[in-house]
Amino acid sequence: MRIQSRCFAVALIAAVAVGAHAQSSHSTASVDVNLVEVPVTVTTGDGQPVRGLTKRNFEVYDQGHKKEITNFEVVDVASVEPAVQQAGGAARPAAGARNFMLLFDLGNSLPSSLVRARTAALNFIQHQLLPGDRIAVATIAPLQGFRLQANFSTDRQLAEIAIQTLGSAQSGHSGDPLLLTRADIADLAPVNGRNGASELPTSRTGHNVKTPDVDMGALAEESIVATSHMTRTASDQAQRQYVQRQLHDFTAMGDALDRVQGRKQVILLSEGFDPKALQGHATGTVNSEEAQAEQSAAESGEIWRIDNDARFGSSSSRSDLGAMVDALRRADVVLNAIDIRGLRGNLDATADATVAGANNDSLFLLTNDTGGVVYRNSNDLQSNFAQLLKSQEVTYVLAFNGATSEPGAFHNLKVKLVNAPKARVNYRVGYYEPRPVLSDMDRLLSASEILMNSVPMHDVDVRALATVIPGSGPRAEVPVVIETDGKDLLSNAGTSVFEEIYVYAFNQDQLISDYAHQRMSLDLAKVRDRIAAAGVKLYATLDLAPGDYDIRVLVVADGTRNGFTSTPLHVPQPNEPYALAAINDPRPWLMVKAADKQQDRPYPFALGEKMIVPAARPSLSRGAHEIALLAHGFGVEPLQVDAVVEDASGNHIPVTLSLVGRTDPDAQGNVKLLYSFAPQVANGQYSLVATLRSSAHPAPLRVTMPFTME
Repeated sequence: MRIQSRCFAVALIAAVAVGAHAQSSHSTASVDVNLVEVPVTVTTGDGQPVRGLTKRNFEVYDQGHKKEITNFEVVDVASVEPAVQQAGGAARPAAGARNFMLLFDLGNSLPSSLVRARTAALNFIQHQLLPGDRIAVATIAPLQGFRLQANFSTDRQLAEIAIQTLGSAQSGHSGDPLLLTRADIADLAPVNGRNGASELPTSRTGHNVKTPDVDMGALAEESIVATSHMTRTASDQAQRQYVQRQLHDFTAMGDALDRVQGRKQVILLSEGFDPKALQGHATGTVNSEEAQAEQSAAESGEIWRIDNDARFGSSSSRSDLGAMVDALRRADVVLNAIDIRGLRGNLDATADATVAGANNDSLFLLTNDTGGVVYRNSNDLQSNFAQLLKSQEVTYVLAFNGATSEPGAFHNLKVKLVNAPKARVNYRVGYYEPRPVLSDMDRLLSASEILMNSVPMHDVDVRALATVIPGSGPRAEVPVVIETDGKDLLSNAGTSVFEEIYVYAFNQDQLISDYAHQRMSLDLAKVRDRIAAAGVKLYATLDLAPGDYDIRVLVVADGTRNGFTSTPLHVPQPNEPYALAAINDPRPWLMVKAADKQQDRPYPFALGEKMIVPAARPSLSRGAHEIALLAHGFGVEPLQVDAVVEDASGNHIPVTLSLVGRTDPDAQGNVKLLYSFAPQVANGQYSLVATLRSSAHPAPLRVTMPFTME
């Protein structure tokens, strides 16, 4: 389910000092709810999706009050063109996306079963998921608890690597703080053919992936064996404690996954645990060893030898199970389970069993009340995955205008099917009005959702400029300038400001090709004046192959206030004519350079001794201003550059560009030029439009630079 808002503040992890230690802070969130979106699946008794329903077949109730369905959409992943029926003409919602999480139970599974599950999971990702499906990978284990190994994304390689290194302490993570990509900042080869370095192997997503020096699969299997043995040899009391911790982990997982838009299908790959941990053995066979011992103790009057938790099940564990189910249902998480042991028999509790008495009845206890299904007694795990995917082919997205009361308030939902054949209707039981972010997992998933779905955020004014320095190598250098408004940073600030900036380049397949990330702790006793005068300007560098990208930037101030912006970027082919321009920014910004994967990379906006500081959104005063222009692929012929100022109505105003200096073409064919211009226009919004041509490339190439005249 998605909540669209006019004032949507999501808290993220606090920043740390540049080159210093991490520091955290808590946060709050506020929202003015506008549109509530509810994904609904309708299936027959045998799990087949029901198609052909319309808005008239549904009724939605919020806190018992019937709501008008203002937007209705059918997302059918099996059809070429999803049917769209929208009253308000809204764009396709993220609530209709299919989100899957593969959750490997390392404690309640034999290593041999986990190996089978790993193979089946890889096949599921490579051959059964559809292109738009989002997949995440996580593990749960006795000591480590719940761990997210790969975040929700359409990057299949990210999930594959997480599965291949399952359970290993060296899980193959890159430096990406949001676990969205494998593009490691330390493992990319030099760009533009500089330094004569050789290239590393390139992955399907365009990143270079460094081959580990150790066998990660072997390390992972060793870890799996050790974890499984720990659970196998634990006492009954220790196993009950582990089950209780596992329920707590599932509850926390549900609370965190509420940040992810749309329904989340969690697929637990496990052999299950002994259900006596929840039910006790009083419901089991009367001839069991435990029952005979208790009978003997009762007959001899030694009632202190009877463990009531073992006999009837722990009341606290049953309470924890209820809390887990409630958390998952409220977050629109459906917990499914696949018994990875395969076919079982009555004599299955052999010496190599994971936990004595373990069976898939425990999996039913975990999944049933969340609306999930247990796939059991099958050696064909691929068929289990296929059945689950089939039931999720059709999603009906119902949207209505929600009421507001207070942050974090929970609204009960009910969806009725009317004038339609009897079927099973699956939907979330309610939704929260946005609430404070309380955990690191909350912050990670919140930031990920903003970036993955381009959620508008305006608590902090952020501007970005992305340009390209073409080269002869397979990837071009892409400088990105991010400006954070000083007044917004200083709002309610104490003695310091923590700022965290994420920069991700999404290609046309919505895969991340590169990223940059920077944390900063700003001591206001030293830098308050500079921040107040302008703000913080971060300079980061990406490395991208030719193609079209969406550069997305998220800024988080003090973990409570957020700003998001995105800008399109075209990276040309090495032989493609290209030009960029940047207006020099004379304001006294606090300048920060993000960590760079290439050491000693030259600053691209330098012409001799002259250093240009690009402005992401220039605000110009009266007088002369400097412009840096880079031309690529125009040959050695004289370059002709003409310019006009264009107002908001498209009218052209003459302007003169005065050449201050230029460089000779470098080895990549780049020429840098420095101009001066003094626009004679009234206050307002304008664009400086430069047109470049040469005899080698007579077709004109236009470069547009928006600016504000103040």
